[in-house]
Amino acid sequence: MILRNRKKYVELLDFDLETGERHSFIKNGSEIKDASGSFCVVNQQLFGLGVQSGKIFLILDGKAIEATADINTKIENRTRSRLFSVSNEQGSILEIEYRPEAPVFYPTYTEEDEDVDILLWIHNVLGDPERMQIMRGNNDT
Repeated sequence: MILRNRKKYVELLDFDLETGERHSFIKNGSEIKDASGSFCVVNQQLFGLGVQSGKIFLILDGKAIEATADINTKIENRTRSRLFSVSNEQGSILEIEYRPEAPVFYPTYTEEDEDVDILLWIHNVLGDPERMQIMRGNNDT
């Protein structure tokens, strides 16, 4: 699965869903259409969301799990940080406390929180069936 870096658009990551092996490479803008999702590093841990064979996969600390209906994510806003947690029917899978970057404000454009916070973006996509369907349709490889 090829994922695009949310912070450096030209950096791509070839991520093997079974082994977790990864290879980073740079491509120019016209070649980036190969990406089927996005990734970012938070607190030195790899996180991402991508599509392969019509299924959405969640990358948590460098490990892939299929984003099935029993996967739940939660974002808890704290005073100076956020807590991102992922669970399923068996219990907690991962929790990470982190400090999100602040969105940048330009005179003609303002970033949204999820533009700079991949964990918030992951939470929002997985919590919205319409966005999940759009992601499957736009990124199926």
